[in-house]
Amino acid sequence: MLRRSWDNLSSLLLAFILSLAVWVAAVNTDDPVSQRALEGGIPLEIVNLSQGLQLVGFTAPSVNVSLQAPESTWNQLTTEDVHARLDMRGLQAGEHTLPVIVTLNAHPAILTKVDPAALTLTLDVSSSKSMQVRADRAGEIALGYQANEPSISPDHVLVSGPASAVGRVDRIRASVRMTGRREDFDQEVRLEALDALGDRVPDISLDPAFARVTIVVEQLGGYRLLAILPIVEGQVAQGYQVSGLSVSPTLVTVYSSDPQTVDSLPGFVETYPVDIAGAEENVTQRVSLRLPSGVAQVDEQPVEVRVEVAAIEITTTLKTTVETQGLRPGFFAQVSPETVSVILKGPLPVLDALRPGDLQVVLDLRGLAIGTHQVTPRLANLPGNVAVQTIVPDTVQVVISTEPPATVMPAP
Repeated sequence: MLRRSWDNLSSLLLAFILSLAVWVAAVNTDDPVSQRALEGGIPLEIVNLSQGLQLVGFTAPSVNVSLQAPESTWNQLTTEDVHARLDMRGLQAGEHTLPVIVTLNAHPAILTKVDPAALTLTLDVSSSKSMQVRADRAGEIALGYQANEPSISPDHVLVSGPASAVGRVDRIRASVRMTGRREDFDQEVRLEALDALGDRVPDISLDPAFARVTIVVEQLGGYRLLAILPIVEGQVAQGYQVSGLSVSPTLVTVYSSDPQTVDSLPGFVETYPVDIAGAEENVTQRVSLRLPSGVAQVDEQPVEVRVEVAAIEITTTLKTTVETQGLRPGFFAQVSPETVSVILKGPLPVLDALRPGDLQVVLDLRGLAIGTHQVTPRLANLPGNVAVQTIVPDTVQVVISTEPPATVMPAP
């Protein structure tokens, strides 16, 4: 009796195992399981860091993970379903190697690989101190000017960070570039924490991170900044015009041992004339300044005057006979009208010299069969710097046949 019951139970158990295997195989066929890396790195979170401690020189990397999961799970899986953290609970100052803890919010899925699996970091006690801000001026201001002592607000900041980093901070710098400056400096400047060698100290926070630096710039007695006025004489060639005039530099600083002489000057100084008589192209010359006696240019920078010369543009209309090209052998073409008007735009000297015979207006008849066609005329030899505004008419009738067109006899 017991043996029969055991045989029945064994049969039922075997049947269950077989049916379960069949079910698993069917499920795996419909929803196969695969193992691969999750696309995109997982942000690493620092948790349970004790108050009064800070990380030293540590930048949390992204964590790469590999998972094993059915295809249906992979289709819905994102990086937001995976979390990575370093648990700092109970740690003291010093160096520590910690495992990267990864948790999954997607099921069914199995974590198979974490990279990196562990990280080494250093903890230090937090520290802070108040330090004075100093302006560091770089570059020379313009000649004839002087810069007063800078005003900084606020002039002290709170330096915070790991004690080892705070201890390295030697000064707080506000960098100010003054190269060529003639006017006051008044800007918000980002502050930097530097060590004794002038290198930036990492892992430091400054409160505030910016300070307003004001430096008053004054012109010295006997100096004056004047605009440069270029002088041009002569007329360009006929058919041309002056299209632009420039000078470099545009300003110049002058000096006199007698400040009243400088103060009595107008707000500009003229150049010696640049002769453009008969010019048909741009003229560039280095010239001197017309300075009064006792007044000198502070620097020796040359003054360059550039006069841009361009041809005057006009429009003109020329009538010319049209020509045909590409007509098949044995075919004849009758064109109507035989002349067209070409409206051109371009430089006056070029268009003045142009004659109707200088233009070639063609009709391209390649591939055209017997019959009546409307063909667009094309200008084949357009002179340089000249543009076609329009051709009138814009299409020409062409009758193609195998018979030559009848000759029209002039009236007696």
